[in-house]
Amino acid sequence: MDPSRPESFTHKRSLLETGRRYHYVDEVPHAYDPQRDLTILCIHGFPDLWAGWKYQIGPWVRAGYRVVAPDMLGYGETDKPYDPEEYSLRRISDDLASLLDLIRVRKVIVIGHDWGSHIAARFALWYPERVMAVIHVSIGYFPPSQTYEPLEEFIKKFPIYKYQLYFGSPACTMELERNILNFFKYSFHTNVFSGPDGIPDNFGDVVTGRTCANTRTGRYLLDRKELQYIAFQNDSMRGPTNYYRTWDIRFNEEKEGGLPETYRPGTPVLFLRGGKDGTSTKAGMRETRRLYPTARIITYEDAAHWLMFEKKEAVTRDVLDWLCEVGL
Repeated sequence: MDPSRPESFTHKRSLLETGRRYHYVDEVPHAYDPQRDLTILCIHGFPDLWAGWKYQIGPWVRAGYRVVAPDMLGYGETDKPYDPEEYSLRRISDDLASLLDLIRVRKVIVIGHDWGSHIAARFALWYPERVMAVIHVSIGYFPPSQTYEPLEEFIKKFPIYKYQLYFGSPACTMELERNILNFFKYSFHTNVFSGPDGIPDNFGDVVTGRTCANTRTGRYLLDRKELQYIAFQNDSMRGPTNYYRTWDIRFNEEKEGGLPETYRPGTPVLFLRGGKDGTSTKAGMRETRRLYPTARIITYEDAAHWLMFEKKEAVTRDVLDWLCEVGL
């Protein structure tokens, strides 16, 4: 498992019982025993791939864990439906449960970054019997809403998330696809969510060069080969941006499904956040702490949003240390 060579990982492609086809990396430790060895399910965010976990997969497998890292719906080699309804987090949770059934894994330690953090949270709420522990990376826990609040009102309270309006707009998909390399190049920069203004009101202005990106400091996280790989795998941006078109869909399904406010009692929770990450709000940290008083929160003060890249050794080590602490 060489992080610089995607082909060195074990890739699988399967049609799930839900009717959707998923691509995923599935690595097992030496002398793997499914009755003994635990599984870590890694859920990437926007605009990423399974490869967002490439620095962690090998060390975690060598530590004795099976590691499964799918391309999420709309990404890479996984199905890319056009309709935003398909990106309901209930349906995606069904996909994840079906994937675990397919590979004969009953319970997992689930870790998610960015959008993946929110998906991990909802998977743990929809399928509590399948989750042993939850690890949030960059984005803290937000419970299901009891009353409807338009996205525009939410953004008034949390202006850092104003970019979501652009990603959910009709013009966004085509604009990103026409400037795909520039989009990924800037998205994977240490300053993408840092600084006093965070991300620009219209991310498209940066992607198309109409506005200068905040890249005079910091660094790009992908080299040319990595940039070409992720851009080739994510040739269509309709799927990835569809997640930003599910605000109402998610509220309705959670309300109708009667999701609880918190995970099953006793579920261990870890939250890794960057001190320079504007999306990792203090409100999110407070909410995580309020709902999970025993949660472990680790802040990397000199890091921003892409912790798996910026702090790859620390994230790898801290997750393993914490799993040992909680008996997993």
